[in-house]
Amino acid sequence: MKRTGERSRAIVWCSQKGFSLVELLIAMVLGLIVTLGMISVFSGNQKSSQLNQAIANLQEDARFALDVMSRDVRMAGFQGCAPISGGSVVVGAASVPMSDTSAGLRSTALWGSRVVSESSWLPMPPWGTGTDRFTVPSSNPGIPGSHTLALQFGDENTYRMEFPLGGTSTPSPSGDIFLDTRAQSLDTGDLAIISDCIGGDLFRVTDVSEISGKTVIKHAAGENNSGTFSTLYGKSDRLRAQTMVMRFNTRVYFVGDTGEVDENGQTVSALYQQDAPFDSSNPPFEIVQGVEQLVVSFEIQDANGLRSTVSAGNPINPASVTAVRIGVLMASEDPIADENDTKVYELAGVEIPPATSSAAVVGQPSHGGDKRFRLAFNTTIKVRNFRDTGN
Repeated sequence: MKRTGERSRAIVWCSQKGFSLVELLIAMVLGLIVTLGMISVFSGNQKSSQLNQAIANLQEDARFALDVMSRDVRMAGFQGCAPISGGSVVVGAASVPMSDTSAGLRSTALWGSRVVSESSWLPMPPWGTGTDRFTVPSSNPGIPGSHTLALQFGDENTYRMEFPLGGTSTPSPSGDIFLDTRAQSLDTGDLAIISDCIGGDLFRVTDVSEISGKTVIKHAAGENNSGTFSTLYGKSDRLRAQTMVMRFNTRVYFVGDTGEVDENGQTVSALYQQDAPFDSSNPPFEIVQGVEQLVVSFEIQDANGLRSTVSAGNPINPASVTAVRIGVLMASEDPIADENDTKVYELAGVEIPPATSSAAVVGQPSHGGDKRFRLAFNTTIKVRNFRDTGN
C-alpha cells in the first residue's frame, strides 16, 4: 500500500543496439579501399617525383659532359694566331706524343677510337713516339664498344712576351722567353707552344723561374732537339705583341668503369678525361657519372669539297675534319622503370640497341637493357682551326 504523498517511480528500460557483422565487414572493406587508394596515389606521386628528379639529373650531367668536350673540340689544332692551313708548328721537343713529327698537329689534333677491350683501342691515337706516347688507361678501363675522343691543342690561357728572346735588343733563337705576366699554367717539364702569326715551335719547358712577378722560361737542349727555335720571336715590337706562349694539351675522353655497382649489381660507368703523360703517375679523372655510352662521328671534306661522315673507330685525316658530332647516352643511377629498356637510341648517327637484342653487334655500342631510365643527347661542333683548310 502506497504511502500518502509518495510519488510513484516508473522504471524505463532502454533498448540498445550494436553494429551487425555485415555492417562491420562493409565498413572494413570501404576503409581498405580508401587506404589502398591513398597508397596508390602516394606511390604514383613518389615514382613521378623520382622520375622527374632522374630526368633533371641526367639533363644537367649530359649538358656538362657535352659542354666540356665541345669546348676542347673547338680548340683542336689551336697553335696561336699561326694558321694551321699553312702547316703545323715546328716540333722541337725531343719526345712528343706524335707519330709523325713532320706533320705535327695536322695529323694528331683530332682522333676517335673504339674500345675493343679493357686493354685495346682501335685505331690507336697517332701519338706513338717517345716516352710521351699514348697507352690505354688501365685504372678505369673503357667500356667495350664505346668510342673515345682524342685531342691536341694549345691552351686557351696564352701569355705575351715582354722582351725579345734572351731579353736583349739582339734576340737569340736559343735565348730565354721573358713573359709580361706570371704563367701559372706552365711548369718545368711541360710541353709548350710559342708562336706568332707567321710560325711556331713546340718545345719542352726545361725551367720556369719568377722575377718580379714575371715568368722566365728556358728551353735547353737535351729535352729539346737543339734548344734553338726556328725563328727569332719578338725581334720587333709588332711581332712581339702578337707572339703567344701557351701550354700544349694532349687529352683523351672515354667512358670507363668506376668500379662501383648499383643496387642490382650493374656496372656504374662515367665519362673520364686523361691528359698526358699517360702512365700510372697521372690516372684519368672522372668528369661525370651516369654516362653509359659515348659515340663520336666526324664530318670529312675531301679535296673536291665532297663531305661524308665517319664514325670513330675508323682512321681519319684530322686536317679534313670540318665538324665533330658527339652523342652521350645517360642512365639513371638506380633502376626506376617498370620494365626492361628495349628502346633503340641514336647517338651521333649510330643506333644503340639493348645488348640483349638481336640487333646488338659484338664490339659495337649498345646499352644494358635493364630497368634504368635512359636519355640520349647529341651535339655537333664545328672545328674552327681546320675549317676549309683542305687536305
